[in-house]
Amino acid sequence: MNRPRGRPPRILHAPVDIGGHASGLAAAQRLSGLEAVCMSLYPIPHSTAPAIELSPAGSSRACKEINRWKLFWNAVRNYDIVHMYFGESLLMPRRHPSLSSGRSLSAVELLVRVYGRLVWGKDLPLLRSLGKRLAFSFLGDDVRLQKYTATAFEVSIAKYVSNGYYPEGSDRWKERIISLATRYGDAIFAYNPDLLINLPDHAHFIPYSHIFPDALKPKVRPEENAPLRLAHAPTHAEGKGTQFILQAVQALRLQGLEFEFDLIENVPHQEAMSRILRADLFVDQLLAGWYGGAAVEAMLAAVPVVAYIRDDDLCRIPQPMREELPIFSATPDTVSAVIGNLLRRGREWLREHGRLSRAFAERYHDPARVARQVAEALHLTPYLSA
Repeated sequence: MNRPRGRPPRILHAPVDIGGHASGLAAAQRLSGLEAVCMSLYPIPHSTAPAIELSPAGSSRACKEINRWKLFWNAVRNYDIVHMYFGESLLMPRRHPSLSSGRSLSAVELLVRVYGRLVWGKDLPLLRSLGKRLAFSFLGDDVRLQKYTATAFEVSIAKYVSNGYYPEGSDRWKERIISLATRYGDAIFAYNPDLLINLPDHAHFIPYSHIFPDALKPKVRPEENAPLRLAHAPTHAEGKGTQFILQAVQALRLQGLEFEFDLIENVPHQEAMSRILRADLFVDQLLAGWYGGAAVEAMLAAVPVVAYIRDDDLCRIPQPMREELPIFSATPDTVSAVIGNLLRRGREWLREHGRLSRAFAERYHDPARVARQVAEALHLTPYLSA
């Protein structure tokens, strides 16, 4: 391969590292010969790769905004490509700065929202005018439209969560960020296939890529006479459908099925991963129509996964991935039966399927593989090391 002359483009991943996906991709790009760094204006509890945390937990709002402008100036001076995440640009103090929120706002909050609207997304045309290339990665509810999903899908987050889950007027702001990404983005990526419905035609599906396979090795499970262990690790119980999983656990125990249930909540990421490693079966999310980052960690741990997979979305992922997908699909109505059937198959059968799950995650969720997909979309393959 003929390498272009000069240095490779410098890539900035910012302003948020949701689930460690930005830092994981940046780390993979560095290993492939690119210059990439991840900087987050927010705490990054789930990052498994090096990232720069600009505003640690406890930082004041003023400190965060000072760091925001420093980040923007850093992007202007030092980077050629700016890759943004979770429906935010660098200058976006609030993703949804509506002046009407259904409740009275204090003077300070009103000023914050006015400021948010004044600078909202203004960095994008400026960065483009300075010759920067822009990329956007969307991960889920950052651009998942409440009204659309509530009517278009038989099962969706919008149908089951309380009114406060989606902020008032959030669809309008999501449509605006989609419009900005369409106008200014050199590449757009979606980690959930249903997001492609409302993104432009040139958007790409990419798998989760937040953890390198070697960072999570399967462990030997307990002896055969130990109870099977079912685990669930919700980041947001409502959005993940946790209530239906708890109901399924109760129903299965009433049927006399013996197993342990580990609800993994409000613990450090490393502890969550260590507890997933001890599971025999992992149930992820039941409403979104796809699986999340925790499911990838479970598969790398050689633990079979249950999640709701929306059949109509499968046409939006590559055919080989679709054909090899090892996830057991379940809805809120079927999750009890699905979990019960799997647990009754026994530990040895679950272990065998866990090995298939591990192979799938190694094949499709390796950050090195995803980094190459991103490089192809951004025309960076000439800079990749062999």
